[in-house]
Amino acid sequence: MLGDGLKGFVAVFAAIQLAPLAGAADWTVAAAALAAFVGHVYPVFHRFAGGKGVATAAGIVFALHWPLGLVLTVIWLTMAFGFKISSLAALTTAVLLPLGMLYAMGPGAYAWASVVIALLLFWRHRVNIRQLLSGRERPIGQ
Repeated sequence: MLGDGLKGFVAVFAAIQLAPLAGAADWTVAAAALAAFVGHVYPVFHRFAGGKGVATAAGIVFALHWPLGLVLTVIWLTMAFGFKISSLAALTTAVLLPLGMLYAMGPGAYAWASVVIALLLFWRHRVNIRQLLSGRERPIGQ
């Protein structure tokens, strides 16, 4: 999980540092964030079968706006330990991600990238959503 988070963080942090030096457009960092996330959930070298992207998304958010990353991490931990269901914590945080990014960074490319990331998080959790709705989602530790 730490490796997935670092993957998102390093890719976006590098883009933040290098984009201005290259004279890249403002949306370049947001595109790098999306590329890091999509590359994790649909990796070419694993036949497009990757993870659900929660840790990678967290790393991306920490690179873009670390205070928002902290807030979302606290929310995820509160939900995960409170309800003992990881997917519920992830989905709650995914809903709050675009709202937090809009509030923290304004209605620009980062906010739109976070909408796409949140939608993909929901898509990757579609089986978990069905299990949550039917009451069959397994708690953490089972």
